[in-house]
Amino acid sequence: MEKPIPRWITIVSALIAALGVFVGCSLYLSPGTFIPGIDFSTRGPAYLSQMWAARQIAIAAIIAYSLFQRAAPMLKISLIAYSLMNFQDAGIGFFR
Repeated sequence: MEKPIPRWITIVSALIAALGVFVGCSLYLSPGTFIPGIDFSTRGPAYLSQMWAARQIAIAAIIAYSLFQRAAPMLKISLIAYSLMNFQDAGIGFFR
């Protein structure tokens, strides 16, 4: 029998998933709030911001799905992927 996911992990993971959806939607609607000084009316930057938004929403949906299914191994993998993605984004932002 599998151990249930602790309540605090469920709450934190749900908040992370909600944050991912919020950031993804914000990137679709107004990417200039995240990266000021870039013209998103041209194709290249708009395309990259939409890819970033899709990635955020996809990983948030996977986290939410794993919470709904109460699948601890899947939740662990999705949280590791989300953390790795955000550390890389922070590193790119820092070196920019």
